[in-house]
Amino acid sequence: YLVDERWDVTLANTTFVSVLGTHWMYTGGAHGNSDFSGFIWRRNGDGGGDYMPLADMFADGMGKDSPLWDVLSRTLLAQWEAEWAKRVGQPLGDDDMTWRDSAERAFAYHPEYQPVVTLLPSTQGEKSAGLTFHYSPYLLGPYAMGSFSFDVPYAVFEDYLTDEARPWFGGEIKPSPQQSR
Repeated sequence: YLVDERWDVTLANTTFVSVLGTHWMYTGGAHGNSDFSGFIWRRNGDGGGDYMPLADMFADGMGKDSPLWDVLSRTLLAQWEAEWAKRVGQPLGDDDMTWRDSAERAFAYHPEYQPVVTLLPSTQGEKSAGLTFHYSPYLLGPYAMGSFSFDVPYAVFEDYLTDEARPWFGGEIKPSPQQSR
């Protein structure tokens, strides 16, 4: 068996620390499998912090009846379809509809499943530019396509934020050093 785990800070400012865990494990099958976990900590004045559930940032939470899910689902599905076409070299075809159905289910509300989400760095240093949603292989495509991550700018969900959370978001998505090259 082989196991590898990596943790990366996606955003750190005076209000939040957001981290993404990437986990890979090989247990003797045809190939290893990977998975993600993400955590957002809200800093407090004494140098510590507390776990910040994503639902606490939204006025209606992230429950089944939250209108936020419709907005997020449509946004994520459109990004997934574009990414699929980019990776495959053509738009979804009739043979790909099973994967589209899987993607629609993955982007919908599930009481037992919370999406892995991290905060996006912003061009405004003390703010987040939005959220990144992370999906493991097999969830949105065959293993060979790998994992998927989608950036959702805060403007997409700004109307659903709590009054307290609104000031935490702003600016444009800050390019990562890899994107700047």
